[in-house]
Amino acid sequence: MFFEWFIYISALLVAWGGTVVLWGGFQSWRSFFRADLELEERMDFEVRSLENNLQSTQTVESILRRPTAWQDCQVARIEHESDDVKSFYLVNSSGEPLPSFLPGQHIVVQRPSHPGFPQDTRCYSLSDECLAGYWRISVKRQSDRLESFSRWLHDEISIGDTLKVRGPSGTFFLKAIPEENVVLASAGIGITPMIPMMLHAIGKRYRSVRFFGQFRDPEHMPFVQSILAVGSRHPCLRSQLWISRVPENIVDSTRSIFRTGKFSAQDLVDCIPRDEFDNTSFYLCGPIPWQEQLTQGLIDRGIRSEKIHFEHFGAPAGEMPNAVPTLAAAPKLVKFSKTGTSASFDNSCPSLLHCASRNEVGIDSGCRAGSCGACAVRMLEGKVRYTRDPQFRTKGSEILPCICVPETDLVVEA
Repeated sequence: MFFEWFIYISALLVAWGGTVVLWGGFQSWRSFFRADLELEERMDFEVRSLENNLQSTQTVESILRRPTAWQDCQVARIEHESDDVKSFYLVNSSGEPLPSFLPGQHIVVQRPSHPGFPQDTRCYSLSDECLAGYWRISVKRQSDRLESFSRWLHDEISIGDTLKVRGPSGTFFLKAIPEENVVLASAGIGITPMIPMMLHAIGKRYRSVRFFGQFRDPEHMPFVQSILAVGSRHPCLRSQLWISRVPENIVDSTRSIFRTGKFSAQDLVDCIPRDEFDNTSFYLCGPIPWQEQLTQGLIDRGIRSEKIHFEHFGAPAGEMPNAVPTLAAAPKLVKFSKTGTSASFDNSCPSLLHCASRNEVGIDSGCRAGSCGACAVRMLEGKVRYTRDPQFRTKGSEILPCICVPETDLVVEA
């Protein structure tokens, strides 16, 4: 019944169109401003558009530079999005609206220490409209283990509880300019940052907005009803929802929003004319191997790497794959100046963050992949090597312990 309802809705939404916005040049306004009224009005519109773009750029920079601090947020609402995903709606405990964010950014949530479990943090993408005045995070239950962060949120957090959070932050956000095509592609819970991107994009003058979602089965498809509702109101949005495991009685159709199997890089480029590749931005969020395979597939089909944007999130400390293997080397002495702790770093540690955790030195963390900046600390002495390129922009002598290893003895402010 659940899947039949999806097919019924998709049949009503198969003929969506795109919107093309034509732009002129700024210089033509200066050369022909005394021409006929129609041309003058058109040029006036274009000047206003350029001014809006400048204002938008300034807004982005101001949000990126906005200082973030830990604050208490109250859980105002909890919703089930699918069999294993819950959404938590957070409001300011003071009653004031929470700050806006860039579509695609995340917050860091802190879990207080429990008997036998240290304080811990995780990054969660914000999953609703960026000017709503509240924040929504949508959390997939990853494990039933007692120490699991997602289990704690699912089982122990209720409406009215208070969460300590920090943010919003992150460099993965919608950067496309209005005359571009936007292609959003997600797998599983990677859909969460795509929702605010989608909601933001349909309100702007983008040439087209395409969304590709990869799901396991009909019981694990968060936000599908929202996507269908948004698409019915905004013809510039075209969606394809791919399902890996489909009931046997369902017949695939290229005219349906719902597709069977898994989408590929070829499916993404097929939705854009080849002469518009340079005017198209691709945003990917999902498991790291999936992102890497899709990115290479897009590059192989003529998409420039700078037009492909993605988010990195890693596994918990001790389970992190290193993009660059740690080279065999003599142990390094690491001193943590705030706690007065000294530790020997050797090849059994995949990162400086893991070394700190092993020696009970508290360093905040979130993504564990160099994206969020939650773990950033000052390096007072020494030199480090990154195991993958950081996405977060550090300041001055800051380093990201989650993705770096010592090359020399270190003194770290932690």
